[in-house]
Amino acid sequence: MLSHNLSLICATTGAPGSSGALVDYAPYVEQLRVTSASPGGYGALHARLRLPAGRVRLPRPELGVLNGRVTLLDGRDCVYCGEITEAALTLAADGEAVDLLAQGGAGALADDPQDATYANQTAQAIIAAEFSRRSAYLAVAADQAAVLPNAPTATFSPFFDGRTLEDILHELCDLLGDYTWGVWHHPVQRDAFGLPTWQLQVHARDTTTVSYRALLADVVSWRIAPAATRAFNSVTLHYLDPVAGPGAVTVQDSRLNGDLSQGSAPFRFRRFRRDLGQRALTASQATALANQYLASFQNISNVIEVRLAAVRDANGVPLPLPRVRADGNIAIPELLTRAATFPATPAMQPGTNLFYIRQATYDEQRGQTPTLTLLLDQVADFAAADLTRLRYEEQLRQRSKRANRIVQPAGLALKGAWSVLFTGAGQWGSAIQFPAVLAAAPTSITFSGQTSQNISSGPNAGNITVWGCDVYVGATSTGNGWWIGLYTTNGNCLRDVDASARTARHHCDACGTLSDALPLANLIERGQIAGLPTYAATCRACGARECFNAALTVADEADPDPRRAANARAIRAVVGLVG
Repeated sequence: MLSHNLSLICATTGAPGSSGALVDYAPYVEQLRVTSASPGGYGALHARLRLPAGRVRLPRPELGVLNGRVTLLDGRDCVYCGEITEAALTLAADGEAVDLLAQGGAGALADDPQDATYANQTAQAIIAAEFSRRSAYLAVAADQAAVLPNAPTATFSPFFDGRTLEDILHELCDLLGDYTWGVWHHPVQRDAFGLPTWQLQVHARDTTTVSYRALLADVVSWRIAPAATRAFNSVTLHYLDPVAGPGAVTVQDSRLNGDLSQGSAPFRFRRFRRDLGQRALTASQATALANQYLASFQNISNVIEVRLAAVRDANGVPLPLPRVRADGNIAIPELLTRAATFPATPAMQPGTNLFYIRQATYDEQRGQTPTLTLLLDQVADFAAADLTRLRYEEQLRQRSKRANRIVQPAGLALKGAWSVLFTGAGQWGSAIQFPAVLAAAPTSITFSGQTSQNISSGPNAGNITVWGCDVYVGATSTGNGWWIGLYTTNGNCLRDVDASARTARHHCDACGTLSDALPLANLIERGQIAGLPTYAATCRACGARECFNAALTVADEADPDPRRAANARAIRAVVGLVG
């Protein structure tokens, strides 16, 4: 029997065409453990159900795996909602039972790894687009009112290679700064049984608002210890700029001396170095991320674990233990003496007597007093967390097309050098063999010249495939000539193609200029290479030349990458108009 007036509701709507079922198993609960975490939201639920003799083996549709929903209610208020992952019938010396395991709604965000790429989009827009791509089957509510309500304006150009929504949320919160996410119960929406649905919440982490209080009499035990494994005063990040290529940034504690001796820093020089692989970041974004790491590491932090037998709300009113969840702050006034300087007027000091809840675990067992275990401020076992991160990155590598670094990830531009030297009039050129096989044939290739002489036309690219292309230039007259410069795959392409007016606008990848609407006859230059037509547009601002892939098909217009699909539609429309 559960304490605190708790109800453990198991429900399922069943398969299409079948009736649903709903049962309250609270009278049969022998053991219960419920967790929540930040980031993540509701975590795992484990309950042992001791049913009456002979009833364990009866069919129970409400315990159907994946179709089964679990909701823990305190009166009418939800304290946990998730989905059944296992309902095992067990037989042991003490009799038959059902071991019920469930995971929070965040598990639904890991169902569908996909490829995607975005150009200069806010985190809010990226999340909305990822929800839209999965709208037909995503189990989380479509309502995004709680997703970044402060609407941060920073824009990013990430590519996601085999990433789930869970992966993407981790990365975006990392890029935004001190942000967190979780899948919690929806405050308003209900399902057919009147139980709350799941809602995604993403926001800046609040470390100053008091959510809960605990007095010394409420504490069963605590453990507070400095965490040397999180002590670094220099951070180096390696990243990939979409335009400038690979880069590295280093930031360090200003309290270190110029020769990196300790100075007034709290500990000696220690460097944290991380390779972000092919994560697309500008130098300023990488620097902001490095400073975020440095702010977390440059002062000695603590491993804090607190076990409570009772807890109170922000006003000091007693509160049932199961109501405490992660992503809130708990004040423990008796720890104020840990402050470096004791204030004349006692106050809540983050990190001293006010702690951010990273994980909350509620335990209840028949015949024993329920307890609540909180992991505060930092992950309790950083070494284990680091090992988990390494395993997670290995899983990403296993399902990524970058596993052996032969295939270029979808949406990531490829940049290289191309040149031609010649003597005489006519057309001159050669093939470009890409250094990696691309995930899909580029919709276009942009050429930015560094120096040229005796050039009448081009560069023009044709036969564009995942392996490379053919490029040529035209010579003005006899004599020596050359074109030397850079190429980049996947240009920003054409905009606002008007079939009736036969006009379009060109966006230049090299300088970011968006032209006015121009007649196609003035905008598009049509040529030929190896008997096949070529199409190109030259930026009026910087002179960069974008050559379009004339071999795109209807399938390219339906590409999973929305940017590539839009480019393909525009190019095919223009090619059809120009002929």
